[in-house]
Amino acid sequence: MASSESIIEENSTALQNLAKKVVALDALYNVRECMLADKGMMLVALDLSGAEAYLVFCYSKDWERAKRLERGEDIHRLHAKEFFNVPRLDLVTPEQRKTAKNLTYASFYEASVRTVVVTYNRDYLIHGQRTTEREVKRVQEVLFDLHLLREWWATVRDELERNGGWTRNCSGYQRMFRSPYEHERVKAALANYPQSTVAWKMNEAYVRLHDEVDTEGEIEILHQNHDEFVLECLPEFLERAVVGVEKT
Repeated sequence: MASSESIIEENSTALQNLAKKVVALDALYNVRECMLADKGMMLVALDLSGAEAYLVFCYSKDWERAKRLERGEDIHRLHAKEFFNVPRLDLVTPEQRKTAKNLTYASFYEASVRTVVVTYNRDYLIHGQRTTEREVKRVQEVLFDLHLLREWWATVRDELERNGGWTRNCSGYQRMFRSPYEHERVKAALANYPQSTVAWKMNEAYVRLHDEVDTEGEIEILHQNHDEFVLECLPEFLERAVVGVEKT
């Protein structure tokens, strides 16, 4: 879906799932830059802030952290404060927050120190940072003291064994994991819990959003990518568009 003014590469496929690393290598694949609003319209982009982290805390029964996110606290800033021994949240720098965010997501799903380092440094073109095994090990020790991740990993490993290789998320979506290696099955199952839940909720929200606000010539849904919606609207309908997304 696109406005009549959007520029999409001819014969492109899986546009909604283009990896960030591809965008970093070739600006032609930057979906946001490809999308232009029709004349007289404006673009509106809204996403589920911290959705994956929130769901990790819910699935791992880390309710205290989940409630803090519900109150609007910035989990990556909180992590940066702990990771780098910053005395106050307001003293955390943007670079420290970005580092904390990237290392946190890389460590959520039972990734080894070596795996995190390789993955993190391989994505240098995306975030412009590099790290070392010593640094990752130090950060992970802090992260695992803060959250119940190891307990969650053990629970999911037991669940896979008990079910013969499948898990089911909170929406009832069931998936089988077939890797011959247990560690790979566990990592995939862990990541699938929050990521499939976000996808499921976004699919439900898409239908509600369409019924709520999509009106030709006033507000139109252009694009949905993971946890983000992109719409175009007439300036006078901006508030209605934003409220509609927030309600869904």
